[in-house]
Amino acid sequence: MRGDTLSRKETRERIILAVREMIMAEGLASLSVEELSRRLSMSKKTFYGIFRSKEELIASVIERTLAELRTNIMRIMSSPSDFPTKLQQLLGYLSIQANRIGIPMQRDMHRLPPEVIARIVNFRRERITGSLTRLIQEGVEQGYVRSDLDTRIAVLAYLGAVERVLDPLVLSNEPFSARQAAQGIITIIFKGILTSEAQHLVPAFDNASTS
Repeated sequence: MRGDTLSRKETRERIILAVREMIMAEGLASLSVEELSRRLSMSKKTFYGIFRSKEELIASVIERTLAELRTNIMRIMSSPSDFPTKLQQLLGYLSIQANRIGIPMQRDMHRLPPEVIARIVNFRRERITGSLTRLIQEGVEQGYVRSDLDTRIAVLAYLGAVERVLDPLVLSNEPFSARQAAQGIITIIFKGILTSEAQHLVPAFDNASTS
């Protein structure tokens, strides 16, 4: 089988990427070692030679995804672009990532191991909170964001809306998608923080969220 001819590192990478694509589209219920072995033309022996369990595999997939998110967020934040460009890029990127999660996975998120859920929640609060806080402060300094704004409240309002509205259990009972929800949150909250001179930038933010 093909999986048996690759190096351990290559096989591990192949499994992680395949599983991420599978669970994002089909949810956790579709994931089994038997099905994964069939799709990848790989023996179960090869699989268990790399991952001790399905739970370890899922944790590795999530860790890989969070690492990619971290890298891309840092790339956006470290660019020399001005506030409008960075805000478009950051919110657009986060919206696209939210849209990658299919309805089955949205419904299955609560089935993830507790420690994996905790890592996701911590990442959202620490990495995304910190980035948005710094970005809004840049906006204030550049004159795009109202100086009377409490940055902390704005960031917490955004994250609170994201955490509540993009909750998989909430989305599974609503007619809108994760992408539509993210766009609505961006429009409602970020229109309110702009100075009157920067209001013409709002259409650009809306477009960024659907890129």
